[in-house]
Amino acid sequence: MGEKSWLNEDDKAMVEAVLGTEPFEFLVSLASGNVLSEFVSSARDLSVQQGLCKIVEGSDWTYAIFWQVSGSKSGRSALIWGDGHCREPKGSEVEDRNCSGDQKLEEGDLKKRVLLKLHACFGRSEEDNYAANLDLVSDVDMFYLTSMYHSFPFDKPSSPAQSFNSGRSIWVSDTKSCLEHYQSRSYLAKSAQFRTLVFVPVKSGVVEIGSVKSVPEEQNMIQMVKTIFGGSDSVRHVLSV
Repeated sequence: MGEKSWLNEDDKAMVEAVLGTEPFEFLVSLASGNVLSEFVSSARDLSVQQGLCKIVEGSDWTYAIFWQVSGSKSGRSALIWGDGHCREPKGSEVEDRNCSGDQKLEEGDLKKRVLLKLHACFGRSEEDNYAANLDLVSDVDMFYLTSMYHSFPFDKPSSPAQSFNSGRSIWVSDTKSCLEHYQSRSYLAKSAQFRTLVFVPVKSGVVEIGSVKSVPEEQNMIQMVKTIFGGSDSVRHVLSV
């Protein structure tokens, strides 16, 4: 995704317009430095996907992501994408932006083109090319699928890394706080209308869950995630920010 990866200036402008300036620059820096390639991802574990599905389906949660701890040959450690599960919000859960049908199709097509370009630039496998099978890419899809290309090194400040290092869950349920904790993903999170964001540290990483609804803090939910993913004894109380 460095300079050689972009076909022309129009491509750069297209991607930046969809992603926002900050996430665009963030992903450019990751790809240009081959940051993700230095970290080794574990083989996909079916039980992780099943656990994420259990959290999301039939609940108020819109998506769940497992960020797994990974090390590099240089000795660095980071949280990288392990797996995720996402559902499309119901019409009653999000505000309608009053776009025409044609406009939604045009925007969806543009988002799909950007996702396909990101997929190619980061050299992901065809198995992970989820955008290719989508007829219409929503704002939630865009946020969720772009998150696959993010990572959170432990030597740099981020909410997922903070949660893991402290052994404390983070739960925020207002838009302003959500956007602060989404950091480089805040532009797309705002477009997707997320209002609740939770990070739960577990045995081998962090589980992130988000919702377009404002979901009050619930200890039972935290405990459920720990039970599914093996929370350690060092995991302490919820940190409400």
